Amino acid sequence: MSSNNTKVILKKSKKVNKDAKTKSRSAKNKAEGMTYPKTSAEGHAGEYLFSYWISRYFKWPCRLLDIDMGLDAQVEIYTNEISTGLFIGVQVKTTSRKMENKLSVQIPYKNIKYWGDCDYPIVIVLVCLNEDNVMKEPSIYWQHLDKKKVSSLKIRALKNDNGCASICFNCEDYLADIADKPKWVDLWLTVDDKNIIKLAKATGLKIRQMVQSFDDDEAYRNSPDLFIPDLNSIMNDYDKINYFSQARKRLLDLVPPVKECTQNYHDNIERFLEYFNDLVKFSYGNYNIQDDFNDHENINYALQQIIKEVIPRH
Repeated sequence: MSSNNTKVILKKSKKVNKDAKTKSRSAKNKAEGMTYPKTSAEGHAGEYLFSYWISRYFKWPCRLLDIDMGLDAQVEIYTNEISTGLFIGVQVKTTSRKMENKLSVQIPYKNIKYWGDCDYPIVIVLVCLNEDNVMKEPSIYWQHLDKKKVSSLKIRALKNDNGCASICFNCEDYLADIADKPKWVDLWLTVDDKNIIKLAKATGLKIRQMVQSFDDDEAYRNSPDLFIPDLNSIMNDYDKINYFSQARKRLLDLVPPVKECTQNYHDNIERFLEYFNDLVKFSYGNYNIQDDFNDHENINYALQQIIKEVIPRH
């Protein structure tokens, strides 16, 4: 076949395709009434259901985004009806199927890359409308896409011919109104945040134990070698918690153990310091108060100041 004949065939083929597209657009434009495709209906139903669910059970605002640029919604974390200014980006996927053992969704590379560029947590949600079974209510599943998972998805999407990577959901990803709210808060916590929270829980327990011993056990009160190391350890730990939480004030708002530890500390520290002051006075001329501290732990600055004020220098 000559090159001229080939060009003629290609031109005719392009014209046929163009004519077909034109007729298809024409048919849609001349249709009687507006159309609402099933895929659009399901997508909207899933987004509205998710937004309702967050407002209903988490008591947080959920903004549905008019322009879909890789995210469908933005959830804002509130505590005690006050905004923390922290947001979570959400991509909502909807299916008419129900969750059996697992369900997967395909995500284009461009979406995954966009999520990786965001500086706030990203959550992907799967809404199962359950139209093919007797369940009356839709069910919602979710996963946090951290930086490590996003990076893995990007690699898989680039390797696949369709430029997509699949995200698989299972029954364990079910969105629960009571259990999952703290998990969504935790999405904003860094490794350092979590370490301080762990320290706050341990310190809060030590404060409660010390209060009980101080109030109920006379032998404990009369044993400086027990009371003083406990007080020193608590004060050193609290100084770390306080310093960190001042720089990250959201910890006090978001995490109950930090707030509870702080409150419990302030409720009791004054009487503990007064008692320590009495012990220092008693030690003067009798023995060296510093012998009651643990050798492996630094003496807290506030306790050092009390010692300096009570015991005159020679």
